[in-house]
Amino acid sequence: GQPILSSEMSEIAQQLIEKGSDEARRYLEQTASRLPVESKIHVIVNGSVTTSLHNLIFSAGIDLLILSAHGYSGEPQWLFGTVAENIVNYC
Repeated sequence: GQPILSSEMSEIAQQLIEKGSDEARRYLEQTASRLPVESKIHVIVNGSVTTSLHNLIFSAGIDLLILSAHGYSGEPQWLFGTVAENIVNYC
């Protein structure tokens, strides 16, 4: 089976998640402040990006979603990645 984290490791993991969430929120707030529209920022910690986006889109009644990706982890022959493809196809 999968090893269970010690309480100390669980605490460290939670601190890293909180730190990353705080940094993400600050980055998104700075970016949103440069946009000429009202923005709402949602930082969600979940294992599934696609599921989190679907839930947020439908629960918050989002009319416009802008997706952005950094890096080169996807296959270069595809127009966009699986998360964007899923959102476009199923939302």
